Amino acid sequence: MFDFAAILFSGPCNARCPFCIGQQVHPALTPTNLTTYPPRNLNVLVQAVHRHAIRDVILTGTNTDPQMYVHEVRLLEHLREVLPAGTRLSLHTNGRLALRKMPAFNAYDRVTLSFPAFAPRVYRRVMGVSPPPDLRAILREARAPVKISIVATPDTLPVLEDTLLRLADLGIRR
Repeated sequence: MFDFAAILFSGPCNARCPFCIGQQVHPALTPTNLTTYPPRNLNVLVQAVHRHAIRDVILTGTNTDPQMYVHEVRLLEHLREVLPAGTRLSLHTNGRLALRKMPAFNAYDRVTLSFPAFAPRVYRRVMGVSPPPDLRAILREARAPVKISIVATPDTLPVLEDTLLRLADLGIRR
């Protein structure tokens, strides 16, 4: 009935994406929860995962990166204890903290990393910050499978072929 459940984080971000959906939501609807443990309504979510046999739980952000969550490892450990065996935990991240938080990064079953381009100018225009994270180093240390998400914009389309070829050279297939 449901493909996945999501735990959404909100607060200051380490990127400034001009297309960020979370920036279009009224701030009163996205209170900061990066230091709150447990996340609000976590028990309700866990019950829903059990009741509906949801196989995937994604940690992502409304207007921030989920790796900015202060209690990331603690939450992952708790979820492993209370969710049904076999529930996959996925991280949707911009990767900017991945190398500093590699133990947490590797605690997920899967990772989707937003990476618009290798070209620093394009990366900065799409993510609002620079430089791009060291994707080669992240992939070298990653234990979870990583797929790349690229937002199609007028900036990314001209370099898309180059980006895809370089991702393939790094072993990315998705």
